[in-house]
Amino acid sequence: MKRCARCQAAILSSELVMRARDLVFHVHCFTCAVCNSPLTKGDHFGMRNGAVFCRLHYEIALTEHTHPMGPNPPASKQTTFPGGGAGTYLPPYPSPEFHPHHPHHHHPSPPPSPTALAPPHPNPHAGGV
Repeated sequence: MKRCARCQAAILSSELVMRARDLVFHVHCFTCAVCNSPLTKGDHFGMRNGAVFCRLHYEIALTEHTHPMGPNPPASKQTTFPGGGAGTYLPPYPSPEFHPHHPHHHHPSPPPSPTALAPPHPNPHAGGV
């Protein structure tokens, strides 16, 4: 009987699972080892010593440790299959097709228009001298 790589509990043959390399996880256990963000079908992730990391925390580990997984730490694209299947492995980050699973995106705001910054012009027809 297979066991979840995260919680070590048994995985039933009828359960949906997440696979990464040769490891199998309960769907609810397939989360980032640092922030516990759930990783779902199509999300990209990194692995180190059997632990799964979201892209953000995997990249932080790469910057903190020159080579946390050897010379070419692989990034993976996760797949979900009922009762089995195989994962797909992609080249190391950054992957040009990566779309983060985090709900926030860091895009620069467009500069405000010049008219929005200009002080209001006095109305020569509004009373006065």
